[in-house]
Amino acid sequence: MATSASLMATTINRILDLFTTFSDGLTDKIMEENLKDVDLNVRAQALNALLQKRQLQIFKQGDFIVYKQQTKEESVRFKGLSSEDMLIYQAIKNAGNMGIFNMT
Repeated sequence: MATSASLMATTINRILDLFTTFSDGLTDKIMEENLKDVDLNVRAQALNALLQKRQLQIFKQGDFIVYKQQTKEESVRFKGLSSEDMLIYQAIKNAGNMGIFNMT
């Protein structure tokens, strides 16, 4: 039986490998279909580890959460930002040219 550290490393590598096929991002459904043998808790821990290392970004597209792989340049640029800082950056990036426009 694999140790928890090797299981985690294997899961992380399998998630990263999925980006070669799904370059537009991974949804939970895609991961469920392709990682059927991986426990949900292990998958969540692997995703959290990748997020902490700034190797993934999280987005909401419609009703789905999508994980996208960051480039090495993006990882370096955002090094040192907290999770809250990244969420603010992503909100600004997604707003595009809408700025602080508020429809009432």
